[in-house]
Amino acid sequence: MTVHLQQIDITPGGTVRVSGHVSATNITIALEPRIYIQPPSDNIWEYDIAETVNGNLGGASLTSFSADAIYPEAENPSGVRVYVPGGGATTKLMLEEVNEFTESAQNHIRITGVGYDRTLGDLIIDVDYSGGCFEHAWRLEWDGKTLESQPPQYKLQLVDLSPYDACEAMISRQLRIDVTTPGVSFLSPSLLLVGTPNSQDHVPVAIGFSEQVELIPGEPINDIDGGLSLQVNRVQDSRCPVGAQCIWAGEATVELTGAKDSKEFAVALSSLDRRSVKLDDSGYSLELLSVTPYPSRLSSRQGSTLVTVRVSRS
Repeated sequence: MTVHLQQIDITPGGTVRVSGHVSATNITIALEPRIYIQPPSDNIWEYDIAETVNGNLGGASLTSFSADAIYPEAENPSGVRVYVPGGGATTKLMLEEVNEFTESAQNHIRITGVGYDRTLGDLIIDVDYSGGCFEHAWRLEWDGKTLESQPPQYKLQLVDLSPYDACEAMISRQLRIDVTTPGVSFLSPSLLLVGTPNSQDHVPVAIGFSEQVELIPGEPINDIDGGLSLQVNRVQDSRCPVGAQCIWAGEATVELTGAKDSKEFAVALSSLDRRSVKLDDSGYSLELLSVTPYPSRLSSRQGSTLVTVRVSRS
């Protein structure tokens, strides 16, 4: 029987929530906090996933689970570390803004993979290191700078804060870092460049989504970003025509409907308000870029109306 841990979430309400799958049925999964006399030295609080067999152990099939525990009411906790049966551990950290990156570390580490969980806003880093005498402490640093590029880029640095580990076992760990930490804001979309003090190389990972989409009224587009659908249902255009004198600039309004994962929504966009409009709780937002052709006093409107919007996902 194997426990597959997929997500760790630290909720605003002070709860640690884990979820995943277990390779058997008739199993209850609980999340149990470890008891401390003094706070842990690295300020990362540890939990164990505990299994309880209900009667006879069921057959070998993947069963979903979710379990909660209280997040410690400590001063500035740095994150949590969750151990699964068999000894594996996943650590979830909070991103820390620093004035300068750490220049060196006692232990050499190697980043083997980087991913982004957009559901939770987690950066997922797989790391290997030589050691095993003790559990290592980690920090992901950002120097607060944005590199001038399109899309924007941010350099991050993963630091092993531990003293020298003389053991020679090859250790693999998966770290989850919450990059939605209060006080930290990355533009969307953007590119995160993850490195270490021991190497000049950086592993890139893209976060967010942004795409310009052209829509003809009444003609839906059904596969934006792998499943978002949009359709323009109505366009009203009272903008002052080119070559005319008007007492106000006028306005183009666009009414759209769409769907994502069987959830439907409706939204109205205006040429007078270029701010992005959120699509309910879908994680997407829309910005009206243009409505063409522009009205002209000297010629009648010709051709199909074309609405261009920017679709963004945080």
